[in-house]
Amino acid sequence: MGMPNQNMTDIQRFLNDNRHCITLLSLLALVIIQPFFTHSWVGIFVGDLLFSLVILASIHDTGIRKKRWAVSIVVALPALGFMWALQAFDLASNYDALINWLILRNLLMIGFLCYTTAILMQEVFTTDEITQEEIFGGISAYLLIGLIWAYLYTTVLLYDKEAIHFPQHGEATIESSESIKDRAFHEVGSLLYFSYVTLTTLGYGDITPRTPIARTLAWLEAGIGQLFIAVMMARLVGLRVALMIEKRRDEKDE
Repeated sequence: MGMPNQNMTDIQRFLNDNRHCITLLSLLALVIIQPFFTHSWVGIFVGDLLFSLVILASIHDTGIRKKRWAVSIVVALPALGFMWALQAFDLASNYDALINWLILRNLLMIGFLCYTTAILMQEVFTTDEITQEEIFGGISAYLLIGLIWAYLYTTVLLYDKEAIHFPQHGEATIESSESIKDRAFHEVGSLLYFSYVTLTTLGYGDITPRTPIARTLAWLEAGIGQLFIAVMMARLVGLRVALMIEKRRDEKDE
């Protein structure tokens, strides 16, 4: 009986010690794999499955300290539930209702992602001991910001199909109730690319915001991305290097 319990304890310790790394890996899987899928039900299913993994990893990450489990679950469950409810129910016959449900789903996702990002940034920014895990946490927060903005862009696009211009097919393609879910998922993949290009201020110009709301979101994301790198990541790397130098000095003194 002792061996299984010991194995469970070892697994739990591994998950706890590498919680930021697990969150980062789930985010990388989502942002790298999702854009490769075209607008089909398989792509939508895989995308929602990957996002579910991000939610589960984030619940574990943010809920492990200070007993935040209850808050993390309350924030995460509505987003997770709506996401899979839209998979299960066919609302294509009612265009307006489906648009509204998709917007509500996006807002719930944005709320959950904002909560997770805030917790990660708080933990990383207030820590005095910078380890590899804290750096992983900082990178995860950066990727989460890009994901938040991708869903903000998608929400704006659902509200106004001319808000963002896509060169490969002109205007945004949310037009008919029959393909609304497929099209919305396809735009999420394109807008993930646009979001991270904007966050890193690469600005290729192939996808462009047209309306005042979309343009405001774009410049806000670019500004936040630069401030994050300048403040958060510079602090993490600087403290990490200082800690390593101090450790080497102590070893030499011994």
